[in-house]
Amino acid sequence: MRKILGILAWLISFPYSSVTEAQTVDTLKVTFPQVEGVFLQNNYRLLAQRFNITGAEGAIRQARLWNNPLLFVETNLYNPLNKKILNFGETNFKWFDGSPVNGQLQIQLNQLFLLAGKRSKMIHLAQTNREIQVAIFSDLLRALHYELFHSYTLLYYDIESINILREEETQLVRLIDIESIALEKGAVSGYEVTRLQFELQDIRTSIKEQLDQVADDENALRTLLSSDPFIFYKPQRAPEDQEPPMLTSQLLDSALANRPEMKITQYSLEYNQTNISLQKAYSVPDLNLGANYDRSGNAWYNYTGINMALNLPLFNRNQGNIKIAEQQFLQSQIQRRQTEFTIKEEVMNAFQKWQNSLNQKKLVRPEYEGSLQDISQAATENYNKRTIGLLDYLDKIKTARNAQLNLFNLKQSLALSQEFVNFITNSKIFK
Repeated sequence: MRKILGILAWLISFPYSSVTEAQTVDTLKVTFPQVEGVFLQNNYRLLAQRFNITGAEGAIRQARLWNNPLLFVETNLYNPLNKKILNFGETNFKWFDGSPVNGQLQIQLNQLFLLAGKRSKMIHLAQTNREIQVAIFSDLLRALHYELFHSYTLLYYDIESINILREEETQLVRLIDIESIALEKGAVSGYEVTRLQFELQDIRTSIKEQLDQVADDENALRTLLSSDPFIFYKPQRAPEDQEPPMLTSQLLDSALANRPEMKITQYSLEYNQTNISLQKAYSVPDLNLGANYDRSGNAWYNYTGINMALNLPLFNRNQGNIKIAEQQFLQSQIQRRQTEFTIKEEVMNAFQKWQNSLNQKKLVRPEYEGSLQDISQAATENYNKRTIGLLDYLDKIKTARNAQLNLFNLKQSLALSQEFVNFITNSKIFK
């Protein structure tokens, strides 16, 4: 029963839902904090990005591991004394104690040791890469959160705009019914009824366009929330106007300290600097130590020995990779300066846009919104009393309607500009 009542409420509020859809449609009244909670748990892009962080943690673990030892075993495939394959029988050779030699067996065990701190540098690279992935996740979260707020705010004001248009539609339908009766009695001309009907169709066209916009807003919101396509969200509260608690210089400092891009460029610098050290370390050859046993194929039976191997850095001292790493480090320095410059410009741009919206909002008097609703109602009453003409009436209701929609646009613009400041600074400047 509760779901049926919810469906009926949706149909009353949003008549663009079809009858077939009404059997499965559900409407949720949500505040923005509730939407945020669902978003953090369900958004597929955030969930996917988390795997990159987990993968980077696996790379750290891998970098800590030692190289596996190398085991080499060799034995005879063919016994030339008795001309048998894989024969380990007695031969004419005797060990020093008189026991027969049963084929050849050689065993070697080698272990590679990385020198010049290569392993610690690779661990540091993996750790830095993890920090980069965390910063990338933070940047994605920041962008998607702003997109979420944008969709939520647009949906709220688009629904409010539909309500305004619906009220005017209701007034016109009622007025047309009254005028149609008057037309039958010859009290009004047919032109007036037709003109009112034209105005009604114009409003319904506006409603249809607004409903299309609401459908787009719902689609964007559901995509961000990864929710069922037959769930419709109805925002319950508009963002409030606020004064910023910081000066412009403080906004700049906050953005430079908190923007993920700055952290990414810093970690990139650190990564490339460590990579230079690692590439220089690769110019130092690694040491391979081993031990071996030979049963009968060496200077004496049951031979045991140790061995050591390393490359001689005569021709290849990793000069090319060192040069590449140095150039990447210089490039990351320039990218950091470019990122810092871009962030400063974005902060000033966002602050200016917010200030423009706030200044325009301050020019609106508190009683202005209420007076717009009175204009529309008074115009309808006066037209019914024939104290104003048709053109005057249509002009008044159009003026009131456009003024209310413009006021909604102004509130929406201010709310979005506030959140844009939060987005640019990656801080809760406006709560």
